[in-house]
Amino acid sequence: MGEPARDRWEATGQLHPYGPFVVSEATFYAEIASGASARWRATLAVQKLALGEIAGLRDRLETLDKRLQSGTGASNYSVAGGLDTVLAKADRSLLVARSGVLIPSVQLGILAAAALLFLAGLLAERRALEAAVIRSRGAGGDKVATLAVMEGALVSVPAALIAPWLAAFSLRILNQVGPLASIDLDLHTRVSKESYAVAFLAALACIVALALPALRSGAVTLTPAERGRPPTKGILQRAGLDVVLAALALLAYWQLRRYGGPVVETIQGRLGVDPFLIAAPALGLLAGAVLALRIVPAAAFVVERAAAAARGVVPALGTRELARRPQHYSRAALLLSLALAIGLFASAYSRTWLRSQRDQADYTTAADVRVRPSERTGSIPSIDLASAYGRVDGVREALPVLTEPLELTRSSGQTNLIAVDAARAPAVVQFRRDLADRPFRDVLAPLAAQRPRLASLPLPGRPQRIEVDARVTAPDILFRGQRVPALLFAGIRPTLFVVIKDAHGLLYRLPGGELPYDGTVRRIVVDLSERLADGSRGLPTYPLALVAFELQTRFAYRSSVTARLTVVRVRASANEAAPLVNVPPSGSRWVVDVPIPENLNEAPKVLAVGKDDEAFYSLDFSTGSWRSFFERAPVTFTATPGQNPPAHVMAAVVTDRFRESTGTEVGQAVPLAAGGRGPALAVTGLVHGFPTLPSEAGGAVVDLPTFMAVSYLNDGTVFAPTEWWIDTIDGRPSAVARRLQTQPYTSAEVADRITHAQALTTDPVALGISGALLLGFAAAAVFAVVGFAVSAAVSAAERTTEFAVLRAVGVSARQLSDSLALEGALLAALALGAGTAVGAGLAWLVLPFVSLTGAGGRPLPDVLVVFPWRTALSLEGGLLVALAAVVGVEIQLLRRMRLAPALRAGEDR
Repeated sequence: MGEPARDRWEATGQLHPYGPFVVSEATFYAEIASGASARWRATLAVQKLALGEIAGLRDRLETLDKRLQSGTGASNYSVAGGLDTVLAKADRSLLVARSGVLIPSVQLGILAAAALLFLAGLLAERRALEAAVIRSRGAGGDKVATLAVMEGALVSVPAALIAPWLAAFSLRILNQVGPLASIDLDLHTRVSKESYAVAFLAALACIVALALPALRSGAVTLTPAERGRPPTKGILQRAGLDVVLAALALLAYWQLRRYGGPVVETIQGRLGVDPFLIAAPALGLLAGAVLALRIVPAAAFVVERAAAAARGVVPALGTRELARRPQHYSRAALLLSLALAIGLFASAYSRTWLRSQRDQADYTTAADVRVRPSERTGSIPSIDLASAYGRVDGVREALPVLTEPLELTRSSGQTNLIAVDAARAPAVVQFRRDLADRPFRDVLAPLAAQRPRLASLPLPGRPQRIEVDARVTAPDILFRGQRVPALLFAGIRPTLFVVIKDAHGLLYRLPGGELPYDGTVRRIVVDLSERLADGSRGLPTYPLALVAFELQTRFAYRSSVTARLTVVRVRASANEAAPLVNVPPSGSRWVVDVPIPENLNEAPKVLAVGKDDEAFYSLDFSTGSWRSFFERAPVTFTATPGQNPPAHVMAAVVTDRFRESTGTEVGQAVPLAAGGRGPALAVTGLVHGFPTLPSEAGGAVVDLPTFMAVSYLNDGTVFAPTEWWIDTIDGRPSAVARRLQTQPYTSAEVADRITHAQALTTDPVALGISGALLLGFAAAAVFAVVGFAVSAAVSAAERTTEFAVLRAVGVSARQLSDSLALEGALLAALALGAGTAVGAGLAWLVLPFVSLTGAGGRPLPDVLVVFPWRTALSLEGGLLVALAAVVGVEIQLLRRMRLAPALRAGEDR
């Protein structure tokens, strides 16, 4: 792995073909030199690997074999292993984590910048007259700026020294409070040089922001006039920069929708984080808040005109300052709007992410429990699985499912087929409403309605065993003066199978038995029940019906052999000790079908059916023959108790991806086999997705009993369910899943919806993002309250003389207090309304594209935004309480104001 990573690997060697043993170092290298092959196994020392080294480690892994060969001069080195896959997955998770943390970080940066500019503006207004006096007395702009820089440094430098430690302490709080605390994941934070570098860059920005307004200080004769007639629009609005910012936000949003997320593929083919896409939510947040500022002057004008018509002095006083200096209040409104929008976005992100994880769990498991049965020897037979699952405590219903890959055409690519019982699926499958334009039951109804009715013969009672007495008779032939059975001479050993159907329409081909050459009766015993490993007995789903007898034989060489199959009787019993009950013969004529392959010397034929009236069923047939002795393919005569309907089309519900790749619409048919020789899918409905189907491949959903019947009638194929979707009693899926992993089930794979959802919702990467959003909201709330308090304090200090004059002319303290309360209420209403609108709009537009899976992909199903209206009301209520407290303090200070000193201070100014 190169010199830098040598201490991160531990290796062991093994010689081949001698097997593993311990030898001396000299013997080891001597054996290698003599031509023995050596295999080195290297394991990664994870505890010595830093996160920043993953990309370099992957690069070194890709070139390891070439470097080994170039370093030794040999060409017989090969490197194999799954480490690169593990590192790639970890790299993807880190990218997703970075993108998730960067999104709120950029928003907080914008909020911090807005707060900084807000405070700088307040200080500039506060110091405007003082700076003008200093300049009028001979001081230049550089002197004024130097004083501002010194003042900013006194504030910013201590903050830069404290900030890294405060950030580390804030992260450690997440170990005790927040989403990470619930999974006992400890964050070990440390203050690095990079932390101080970032802190001092921020401090420098603060100093510059505080110093720049000082350079713009005017003359002492102009400053009072400017303060008396402030502009109604800010510099952003006067220059139209807010419109430009909105256009930039729209461009970022369009790019975000196009790429589907901030994690994109780089030119080198690897995933990376696009800074422009990361900034898209923050740009939308800032653009929405800035555009909302245009409402403040208009709203102030409307409120002032309405107050002019009202009686009393309180409405006029409460709206006058807001209408006279809207730009001053716009900054406070902007800060409050940004803070509330960030808080609502953070809350919506957390709720939406949690909902998305649960939806993904529902989509992946499809039901409460998804189980793939074991196929090992001694496992539960497929025919007994339904009743075996049904006996598990907590199981309400078990739904068999068949999944098959499909490749319809070369151009359409790979797709999937899911066969599920359409009549029972709506009660079991976790299907989200927005995945289809109609209710799920209505979508699947046409599939069950077009289910074909197979000709069958009911088996009486609840049989656990079936006995079939059958024989095959054929004329003997003369060979070298001796009579030899024709079947023996031709090397043909006929075998009889039985196909039955259970109560849910599933077909099973039961193991049969070979029939003797000499025409003697052979009793074939078919056990429908099997004793399981835990001592219980597996049973099929009753009632059962006989669907077909299958006689499997072979083509003879050159000359066909004529024979007769006679099923003497069929009996069934409830158990080994119960008496046998004769199965009544079919009242309909048996229909026999036999496939005719090509290149035959003589085709197999059905000569007569049911000629022996005393038997349960009889068949006279000829085996057919091949031209070559070595072509000994089997041939099957399938006899059904009646005529089956033609089955060439199956109703299907397809996904959007399937429809796009095949170009089909509702009402059209898609053949499942090349050349149209097999059945076709008749599209009866569309869904945006179906549980367990990947979005990139899509697929088709058909009725399982229909699929089994059509497949059997088409080519005699009997499928077995590949998995089972189980509906459980509320709150029991985890217990059911644990039971299915033990004897006698010992399932190959079990997944339950609750456990899978818990695994997704406790993902440290995603919870870390939620923690970052939680910190962001807390910081936003502090910014908002402190900013409003500073604004109120500065405004009150500036208006002391004004308040004193109003008191002197007869306005009572109560009237002034009511006017201040009205002024604060109007500002809070405008700011909170704008913040709610921006936060909600940003959540609805952006969250579907920034909520990614741990692997960096799009969640399936699509993200549904959950906006927490109750939380929004709580946040707004909390901010209103904090703002009311600030206004209350301001009112108390106003009531304690002494008129004479305040008026004399006004004269001094």
